[in-house]
Amino acid sequence: MKQSNFKSVRKIKLCFHSVLIAVVMVCMFSCNNDSDEQYYIRMGVTETDVLTGEKKDVLIERDYVWDNSKSGDIKSFFLYSNLPEWEVRTEAESDVDWIEVWPGEGNEDGRFYVKVYSNSTSEERTSSLNIIYGGEVYWTIPVIQH
Repeated sequence: MKQSNFKSVRKIKLCFHSVLIAVVMVCMFSCNNDSDEQYYIRMGVTETDVLTGEKKDVLIERDYVWDNSKSGDIKSFFLYSNLPEWEVRTEAESDVDWIEVWPGEGNEDGRFYVKVYSNSTSEERTSSLNIIYGGEVYWTIPVIQH
């Protein structure tokens, strides 16, 4: 009688372990789908306090516009993100004549710098900086120079 109880317990344990292994494997293969991953991005800029001259990082909202004077400017942007391979592109390829971005790419959290060259014309210039991952724009920063 003891041997039949032992066999029953052993069968139950074997069945339990088999089910447990199956559940773990299903979870591993079904939960590891990169296409279901939710990407996030938060942007910010380094500003200089006009009273103290101290530089500080400030988060920006999606309606942020970088408004430049005719003389140009250099600005440091940062992003908090889980985008694995993002890049920064200007709106048009011809914008590289007056906007320079470096580095133009990164992984997850990062920082990039943008230089807007002085405007020797009397016309206003406009463009945008686009944060792109997988061909999709995740954030846009309009750039205006008077």
